[in-house]
Amino acid sequence: MRIATFLICGVLGAACSGSSGVGSTCERHSDCAPPEICDLERNVCYVQCRRNIDCEGGAVCVENICQSPDDCRVDADCSPFGLTCDENLRRCVPLGVIACNALTTPCPAGQMCTSQGLCRASEDGGGIPIEGDPELRILDAQAPPVDGGQPTPDRREPPDPFDMPAGPLPDVQGDPPDMGRPLGNLVYGEACGCASDCASGFCVENKLRGSRTCTERCDRDLDCPGIDTCLQAAVREGGSAECPPVDLGLENGQIVGVCGPNETSFPCADPSQCTSGVCLTPPAPAAWVAPQSVCTMRCSDDRKCPSGYRCDVAPGSNDRLCVPDLGPIYGCTSFDQCGGVCRDVPGRDPADLVRCLALEDGGPGFCSCSCTTAADCPAGFACHHGLNSSDPARPATCVPMAGYTCPQEAIAIPPNPPFECASFMCIGGDEEAPHFSRCTVQCLNDADCPRNHDCAAIDDGQPGPDPQVCLPL
Repeated sequence: MRIATFLICGVLGAACSGSSGVGSTCERHSDCAPPEICDLERNVCYVQCRRNIDCEGGAVCVENICQSPDDCRVDADCSPFGLTCDENLRRCVPLGVIACNALTTPCPAGQMCTSQGLCRASEDGGGIPIEGDPELRILDAQAPPVDGGQPTPDRREPPDPFDMPAGPLPDVQGDPPDMGRPLGNLVYGEACGCASDCASGFCVENKLRGSRTCTERCDRDLDCPGIDTCLQAAVREGGSAECPPVDLGLENGQIVGVCGPNETSFPCADPSQCTSGVCLTPPAPAAWVAPQSVCTMRCSDDRKCPSGYRCDVAPGSNDRLCVPDLGPIYGCTSFDQCGGVCRDVPGRDPADLVRCLALEDGGPGFCSCSCTTAADCPAGFACHHGLNSSDPARPATCVPMAGYTCPQEAIAIPPNPPFECASFMCIGGDEEAPHFSRCTVQCLNDADCPRNHDCAAIDDGQPGPDPQVCLPL
């Protein structure tokens, strides 16, 4: 496989040609004066957007054009987002889903208005059961707010919105607070088979670890250790020959708060596989990259998100979620579409620093930079020393990494596209966390890795020194 790189023509580059104005005719991007580009269908120059903040009125930058999913008149207004126009509320919604407002525009009978403002089927007063024998039913994965002010979200959102299908909140797989058996002595986070194994009487599924672990009661997120979150659950009667009931003095149907493992980064195919009911697909840097969708969790600030993620409002959602901690990723097919992507270096022409990474000349790719460390790269990118940039002063190449994962228990990237990782490398989980897989790069030291990652040696089972790769802290 060959990675083609293309130098771009910077805004101040002397080699740039053309001085056309907005609306002038053009046949190629170089016919337009930066920052304008050529609409190759209409053959006219126009000013492109590069970030969401370049757009007004809450619009987002999609394929360098400001577009809004919030206001619509016809379905065509929503088609760039893969949505349809709700004729009553005049907002873009998923196909077949009714938009709602709990006070002014309620849902039809048998449906409830979710926090995303969409109608979903209600069943038995709350959550929708999934396969198995769940006893703790999640009613609302939105935990109570953490005391204190909310930080301002980092608005460095990618031009293309996250693909974020949301579904009904499934049940926590766990045993009920039952009646009859004395409690065990296992503490928070220890592996358990039954509720009675735990000193708290609560044993819930931990998907990343591929096991069940003891948990505790909670009232808010801050009551839960680390990045775990407080989930509201309904007590159900239960017990079996393998897991006899225990007595916690709780009634069937009573609502309790329990700390749930943070499932952000757990691979998913649909929302029913996520305790939060949200399965998010990170932005695809190029057509030959097919990112793995992951479960994510609602959050109040960055402290409740794992390394590689930040707490922010994802495009198309009203909720704050753990999303990949990335700067914008811009698609490209040639050199003149990547201006302003790389940090300026005194004494260097910006055109000497920028690359368009593609599998073939003129094919779809994404904007990148030459680098010596990750400090030379956009946010969330790693400095990949395995990709030669042909820049003697900065011989490595930046690739997006933070928040990207790969299929469950993956150990390698497919030999042919599409690739799950734009970094072309995947590290699978271990015995303790079999589903903890990550896109990564080989590194020389911590400086090659995105923030909140370090460069760690891994056992590859081969003789000689173990390779070092970037891993979340």
